[in-house]
Amino acid sequence: MKHIQHYFAILTLSILSSSILTAESAKRLDDLVVTASRNLRSLNTVSSNVTLITAEDIEKTGAVTVPEILKQAVGINVQDHLGTGRTVSVDIRGYGESAASNTLVLIDGRRINRPTLAGIDWTVVPIERIKQIEIIRGGMSALYGDGAVGGTINIITKKGAPANKLYFDSRVESYEGYRESLSLSGEEGNWFYSADFTYRDTDGYRDNGYFTNKFGGLTLNYDGDDFFSADFSGAIKQDSYGMPGAVAENNLDKREDAANPDDWGETYTEYLQFTPALKLEVPGKISVVFDYRRVVQESFFAGWGGFDYNIIEYGIKPKYDLDYSLGGFNSHLTTGVDYINSELHYVEGFFAGQIRKKESREYYVYNTTELIADSLFLDAGYRRSRVDFDFDTIESEVFDIDSSRLGLTYRYDESSKLFISYDRSFRTIKMDELGGPSFDQILEPQLSKQFQAGISHHFNKFLDLTLSVFDITTYDEIFLDPNAGWGQNQNYEETRRQGVEISFESNPTEKISLYLNYAYTNAELKDGNYDGNRVPGVPRHVGSAGVHYEPAEGLDLNLQSRFSNDKIILSDWANTSTHWGDSYAVVDFNISYDYKIFTFYAGVNNLFNEEYSEYGVLNFLGNNTYYPSPERNIYAGIKISKEF
Repeated sequence: MKHIQHYFAILTLSILSSSILTAESAKRLDDLVVTASRNLRSLNTVSSNVTLITAEDIEKTGAVTVPEILKQAVGINVQDHLGTGRTVSVDIRGYGESAASNTLVLIDGRRINRPTLAGIDWTVVPIERIKQIEIIRGGMSALYGDGAVGGTINIITKKGAPANKLYFDSRVESYEGYRESLSLSGEEGNWFYSADFTYRDTDGYRDNGYFTNKFGGLTLNYDGDDFFSADFSGAIKQDSYGMPGAVAENNLDKREDAANPDDWGETYTEYLQFTPALKLEVPGKISVVFDYRRVVQESFFAGWGGFDYNIIEYGIKPKYDLDYSLGGFNSHLTTGVDYINSELHYVEGFFAGQIRKKESREYYVYNTTELIADSLFLDAGYRRSRVDFDFDTIESEVFDIDSSRLGLTYRYDESSKLFISYDRSFRTIKMDELGGPSFDQILEPQLSKQFQAGISHHFNKFLDLTLSVFDITTYDEIFLDPNAGWGQNQNYEETRRQGVEISFESNPTEKISLYLNYAYTNAELKDGNYDGNRVPGVPRHVGSAGVHYEPAEGLDLNLQSRFSNDKIILSDWANTSTHWGDSYAVVDFNISYDYKIFTFYAGVNNLFNEEYSEYGVLNFLGNNTYYPSPERNIYAGIKISKEF
């Protein structure tokens, strides 16, 4: 009965998306993005399937973490282990359990992927500070290097405010949860500033599923004239969390119980980024990004003891931009050098005392040319990467890696385009991802070749459609094979991923906006021991739909639904399990009302109380285990925004 309710909700949204189409304007493709070429350009000139999520879009969702927002984007498979947003896998185009190593995530162009298998910390930026989220599907190693394989997500933050502004948000939620956020932003002359503080605490859905997060950050921007500008950002974030572990399939009637009631973790993160930019008297603009990050990770596992390590990273990334015309063709050239140095220091545990270093020295060039003015755009990019691994217990390795990109975009009217592209992208091992039976081998880099093509079409002011297809062949794919000895990281000969992504957006009236997304992904292993098997953790079908309705001024209603279907459980490379192909569908609802400087809001997640698990893994005994997702839960709060 629950599944019928859920599918009915999705079907209702789908019907609305296709039938309430009248004569108001939908979201247009002339919005600007920076991720696609490391300089500002229009969406409708980019040779990729691109999603742009604005601050206004985020406000409608009621979300407090970035993964909650990404769940509604086309083709993105989000697996939140505990439902708190702390440990989340975000997968673009079917990489399963290695998704965090094949999806590059940036904040204002700064990498937040860790150089270890710990993945991505999605809680290092307050949701209130986000100006927009740019999702570029397809390989982008030619521009960004290591790990930009399935796609790239760039979180762009706001720069101050046009007037001095105080913002406060207080929220209570199920599981004894609450969240407080305070920010002060504004401008003084040529300076823009923002100071942000966030505190969140929750017991979590499951026993020992608690999460406490503290964040404090400062952003300064100087924009004096056309000659010089500079951006500075820095933050400190500290969290603590429980690790309840997986629930065996035969114990799912006790979904909230902890398999590991005494396991815990704590993380301290600090980062700095400084970007001065100089416009030259000769043509062009020079900018340099200096960034630094330190992470202190402490963990405790009952029966194993403590496992602690520190990460220190810094980077220097000079870049030169030039607008030029050659032979009557207007072009933009971006070229630069990326230097990144990472160190991993093991403090406590099995590897205590070891130091592992990774140094990347890379240069790149990327050019966009208008072959036909305002209509036909050619992108061509190349990167040469030298990656040096220096681990104190094994022999060092140096890899020279080439990546490239070629794309063509035809803008056949102001807000519509056809595109096709080819890219060669790569990833190297994480610093704790050694291969071999004794975990003492540095594996070969993974290389991917990807073709994609698509169309984004604007229908007569009432509907936007985006359709794309992709074909990815990956060589020497890096993953942990649990069936090799006692389990070992390895290079697999070849894998292939093919799929289609389709999305609709509509604004049938000034008061109603709708969207409908669907993606099909077929990810298979070729040759080798698992020839013909599917890649675990990749659903063949994912979709989402939503309706936003403003019945009266200041009153907003938002209904969202998402579904996932036909997925092999994680770590089951032999495809032996047949129990985790069932679908799930989840519906969320929220309401808000603006009154003067106040916004009152409330919401219900998992409206129909679906029992499901976004994340599940085959354990070393060959049994299915799951991380149950939260059942129906509610939240409510108040926001205060005051200019002065």
